[in-house]
Amino acid sequence: MNKNIQIIAAFQGMGKTKIAEKYSNICDLEILPYYYDLNDREREHLKGPSVQKRLNPNWPGNYVSALKQKCTQYDYVFVGPHPVRLLKFLDEAGIKYQCFMPEHDALPELKQRLVQRGNPKEFCDGIWEHWVNFMAAYQKNGNEITLLKKGQTIEDYFKLQGVVLETKSQKQQQRPPDQQY
Repeated sequence: MNKNIQIIAAFQGMGKTKIAEKYSNICDLEILPYYYDLNDREREHLKGPSVQKRLNPNWPGNYVSALKQKCTQYDYVFVGPHPVRLLKFLDEAGIKYQCFMPEHDALPELKQRLVQRGNPKEFCDGIWEHWVNFMAAYQKNGNEITLLKKGQTIEDYFKLQGVVLETKSQKQQQRPPDQQY
């Protein structure tokens, strides 16, 4: 893991949202509110080809701006792994990122996580095809890819690498009393 790169492009179901909810120095910058004009629909249920979606006319500039802002506020910012929808724009903007993907034998477990969190069947069934396409795109572009083993999440990997993770309660305790929530 390159600790000088703070943007992590991680495959779906690897724990981006969970680690961001737990630690104050990590942000999960979800792509959907920037890519689509959502009109208050639930995000997880929009992942799948059968749902009607309207593209946001401000894409991709709105996301790149938000990403740059989040990088000033957090040690690590997680983004979605899509090589065409997102990562090509980061490449064009000269923004460095690191890719995290599951090993191939971890895909059945990953699919189960997606089902349990309520993603549409089409989305869950498509992870094998996404994995093959994303891996090919990353390798073609020469991106560094960190492969996570079966049963391993991003949080597990960060802990093994000695990445400092600030729990939300630690951050609260560090603030002066007048700035605590």
